[in-house]
Amino acid sequence: MSIQEWGSIGEVIGGVAVIITLIYLARQIKAQTKEARLLATRDLARDWAEMLRFISGDDKNFDLYSKALQDYANLSDGERVKAYMMFSQAMRLLEIHYLHLSEGNFEPKLFVAMDYRVKELSVFPGVQQFWAGNQQLYNADFIKYVDGAI
Repeated sequence: MSIQEWGSIGEVIGGVAVIITLIYLARQIKAQTKEARLLATRDLARDWAEMLRFISGDDKNFDLYSKALQDYANLSDGERVKAYMMFSQAMRLLEIHYLHLSEGNFEPKLFVAMDYRVKELSVFPGVQQFWAGNQQLYNADFIKYVDGAI
């Protein structure tokens, strides 16, 4: 066999090796993307659970949260600051969830849970009062989404 023939065989083998490498890398990227989505989903679920634990785990926090849901505007200054922090955390978590969904970082089926939470919160007059005075702190697309729910 001539050197040219060996060179041609080497090129073919090299081409096959490149294709195999690209297929392997594509599979690795797909697996990493799936893992990143699962991690983001788990982190948001954990953050939401921690917030709920904070509110429901202490009678004072729960009473204030319940009161704020009904009439945020007429809370005392100190109560309104605490309620602001509770509502801000809830809305920020929902905004992050919304942004992840809109960027395709979550499965669309997770939208159902987030949509339910937004609609659940938006029926309360206190949340509507909070939102009217603080919506400018959030992403424009999320503002439109929440305004539609309210």
